[in-house]
Amino acid sequence: MKRPLGCLLIACLSLWPPGSWAKTELKRLLDPAELGEWSAVGRVNLAGRGFCTGALIAPDLVLTAAHCLFHPRSGRLLKPDRMHFVAGQIRSTWLADSGGVAHAFVGDWRKDRRSDLALLRLENPLEGHSIRPYPVGTDVGDQVVLASYGKGRAFALAVQEPCAVTQKRQGLLFLNCLATQGTSGAPVFVRGADGSLTVVAVVSATVQTAQGQRAIATPITSGNLKALRDLLPGGN
Repeated sequence: MKRPLGCLLIACLSLWPPGSWAKTELKRLLDPAELGEWSAVGRVNLAGRGFCTGALIAPDLVLTAAHCLFHPRSGRLLKPDRMHFVAGQIRSTWLADSGGVAHAFVGDWRKDRRSDLALLRLENPLEGHSIRPYPVGTDVGDQVVLASYGKGRAFALAVQEPCAVTQKRQGLLFLNCLATQGTSGAPVFVRGADGSLTVVAVVSATVQTAQGQRAIATPITSGNLKALRDLLPGGN
């Protein structure tokens, strides 16, 4: 997972105003009984060569980052059947899993991180198994929630709540959420007044700071989500 092209470290750091580095901690879920509302977050395994994070937005649709569709070493576009989604994995247990049968992305994420969104259609819908897909929205406030896997915690889902949206700039969200390899594609949520979770963005990149790696996210818009659905084979 790399920072946006053309974004120098010092330039990225300047986007965070003084005082925005409020401490944020990871809560690792080590017991499957803790999954609850996080049941539809999972690992997107990439041809045995790495993983990203993704989230179900329908029983057969995983939302992740577009760059996660590409082989982490060769850079070639992966065939969908080389991708495998594992929902609610904690250590050696998980709720359900399925391989992919189709995927879609729009635009060139290498040139424009605002295009770094993708959908993966699963071969087997993950219905039941205590899994509840998330609704998708476009209204992002100042506080968000991040749920992800990552380097050093590949088999333990980690939740950060709350994180701050420190800047909204050039169509991207700059967050003070911690991030590392594997966090790519992780869902960024807002929590409603009733406590429910809505996905509003996915992690696209990181920036290295003195306080650690922080997340940069691609927000969902009605336009980019419709374009993804229209391009995805197998119906919407």
